[in-house]
Amino acid sequence: MKDIFTKLLSVLILLIMSCNKDEDNKEQDLSNQLIGKWRVQTEKVDGVNTQFSSCGGDILELKSNKEFTDVSSVLLNNTCVEDGNEFGLWTLNNRIIVLEFDKTNNIENQDWQINSITETELKITESSIEGEKVERTLIKM
Repeated sequence: MKDIFTKLLSVLILLIMSCNKDEDNKEQDLSNQLIGKWRVQTEKVDGVNTQFSSCGGDILELKSNKEFTDVSSVLLNNTCVEDGNEFGLWTLNNRIIVLEFDKTNNIENQDWQINSITETELKITESSIEGEKVERTLIKM
């Protein structure tokens, strides 16, 4: 009886360990899929939609070394000009992208819940510090 119990316990431990490994692999696969440049195509703040052209939406670059840059631009006199450049570190935890801005930027960290992701499109939801619900669709560049 003791031998059967020991074998069952061993099998149970192996199953638990393999499930944890699968979760780790999924998180790593998702992290790898996020690496690259993403342009904000649409933004919905409390139900109000904004569509961005090739100039006007932020470009977020998530790098493999866990650094990120976020460059915004505006159309000024028919010319696309950079309007800001923030940077910092990013992490991924349970389908939440955490953007930890460099302290010199004086910007609160942001948590982006991943709603869906494909090779070319990322949909996220963020709760802003003002309490607004922000939904964004980003396109991979």
